[in-house]
Formats: sequence, C-alpha cells, structure tokens
Amino acid sequence: MKDQFYKFITLLATIAFFVPVLIVLVKKLWQDKYFLFLGAYWLIGALVNIITLIPGIGSRTLEIIIVIYNLMDILFILWILWYTSSSTAFAKILRIVIVVFFLIELLLLFSFGINYEAIKYIMGAGVLVVLVTLVWEIRLYLQRMEHNNREKSMLFIYAALLFEYGSYIIVYILDYFIIRAAHIDTFLIYYISTLIAIMIASFGFLIRKNKDALVFK
Repeated sequence: MKDQFYKFITLLATIAFFVPVLIVLVKKLWQDKYFLFLGAYWLIGALVNIITLIPGIGSRTLEIIIVIYNLMDILFILWILWYTSSSTAFAKILRIVIVVFFLIELLLLFSFGINYEAIKYIMGAGVLVVLVTLVWEIRLYLQRMEHNNREKSMLFIYAALLFEYGSYIIVYILDYFIIRAAHIDTFLIYYISTLIAIMIASFGFLIRKNKDALVFK
C-alpha cells in the first residue's frame, strides 16, 4: 500500500513539474523573464526526475545526476532571485554570494569528486541562503501599501518557493544526518512538498495578466 501511494505521489509530482511552463506557454507570459525563468526552473526539475525514474539506471549515474542537479538548482534559483530582486543593494550582495557559492562548489567537486559527500554541507548552506533571500524579498513586498498584478503573482511564487525550500531542510537533515536508509520516507516528503509548492506557484502564474507582461530588467 505504501509503495503504491509512493508511486502515485511520484507520478503526480513529476507531472506537476510541467505545469508552470505550460501556463507560461498558454498565457504567453514569456515576455516577463521572471515567469519564463521559473517555468524553466521547474521544467528542468521535471526532466531530472524523469531521468531518475528510468528503470535500471545505474546507482553511480544516478548519483552524478542528482549531485550536479542539486548544485545547479541552488545556483539557478539564486540567480533568478538576484535577477528579479526588488532591492538594488540586496541584489549586489546576492551577486557576490552566488559567485562565492559557485567557487566553493567547484572546489568541493575538485577535492572530493562528484558524490553525495561533496555536497553534504554546501547544500544545507545553499538552502539557508535561498530561504533568507526569499524571506527578505517577501518582507520588502509586504512593506508596500499597494501591489500591482505582477507583484501579487510574485508573492504567491515566493511563498511557494519558501515552502518548497523550507521542506528541503527537513529532507536534507533526514537524508544526510538521521535516517539515510529510509529513502522512501524522505522522497515522499520531497514529492509531497514539491507538489504543494507547485500548486501554490501555479496560482501565481495563473493570476498574472498577460496584457501588462513586460520584460523585467
């Protein structure tokens, strides 16, 4: 029963990964780079998850794919948050953080190779940086008295990302420090939280009006 539920949630979450980019295409939101990049962000997640579900894929191949994806995932979302930051001062700080984070990743991969141990601590640091950035951006938006349609859409997406990466903290701690053997349980948390986050984000995409979609920055 548990295995069947796991397979169902995995399939549902994998399909959900495609929803944001489909909304971007259907509503023609690609003119606004923020929505285009986030659609691509979840699309990449969909493709990686499909690859990891291929029957018979080698454990070493799977490890390489997951390690590279996790490292690039943090960099990509930080880059999106830098690109769309509403604070010029904070964007400058974030740009430095991204460069430093990238260099540390390269150093770790060069020193330890492409394996789970190489990203054990940098992943936790990366998720925390993303969470701090999201909280900061949400705080800036909430300080405003009025919000246009684009800003309302972004608030929902920021909230979705905050929930998603907040859940990643739980998965990260369980997977690396507590119960690494219980993969099904950690994957269930990952897929369920991802599914909920994409549902919230999709609402943000849906309420975005195309008529005033402009290229951001």
